[in-house]
Amino acid sequence: MTLVEVMIAMGILSVILYITFQVLMSSQSAYNDASISHNLESRGHTFLDHYKKELLFCRIQSLATDGSTIRYQVQIAQYDLSGNLLNTAQEYGYYYNGNQTNYAGELAFVPTRYYRESSAAPQPPLSGTPVEVLDGIDMNTDGDITDTFAQGRIEQNVYDAGGILIDVSRAADLVILGCTSGTMGDDIDNDGILDPLFTVLDSSGNSVLPSQIALSGVKLRLNLWHGDFDENRTRFILRNLRDEWNFRNDQ
Repeated sequence: MTLVEVMIAMGILSVILYITFQVLMSSQSAYNDASISHNLESRGHTFLDHYKKELLFCRIQSLATDGSTIRYQVQIAQYDLSGNLLNTAQEYGYYYNGNQTNYAGELAFVPTRYYRESSAAPQPPLSGTPVEVLDGIDMNTDGDITDTFAQGRIEQNVYDAGGILIDVSRAADLVILGCTSGTMGDDIDNDGILDPLFTVLDSSGNSVLPSQIALSGVKLRLNLWHGDFDENRTRFILRNLRDEWNFRNDQ
């Protein structure tokens, strides 16, 4: 084999090795993205599986105007030590070391970090939370880099009959809300529809103002977005879980 033939063979081998390496890297990246997506989807289903049971039978006490916080009571029953029902009238409260009349539960979004897609994106609505300006990453892949998002957790709070906060626990994390316009219920995927976390609907499927829930609220919609960066922190992966159901009791 001549020197030229050897050099040609080495060149071909180099190309083959380079292509093989790129294929392996692409496959690994796809696997990692799929793993992140699965993790985000699992978080959404875990949250829904637990809290839908409560929210089906809840009576809403208050709902933030942007849908980021909902406070409610659930149907409870009180029994004596022998198992006899103490009060046949329907009572409302919350579970905290047993059924507690007039207690309330709350699911509240708490931002832990704001992301601005670029310096052209608006400032976030609340101060005191870390803000990161990204290097032109289009988090929601809508073709621009002018959006602002909040990443945070949903806390489960418990209030006693006097309205005093007595317990706080974490219900979900890596939750995403859009806040480009300065609220916590903006359109996340740029489909022209707002994406609040919680929305109460009337019988026609229209959103109901918090002050009108007792008058016309018949359904609750959960619109839960989770999101996180890929392993190289060059792309942001978003997953959405949306569900809605009729209340099983009057508001």
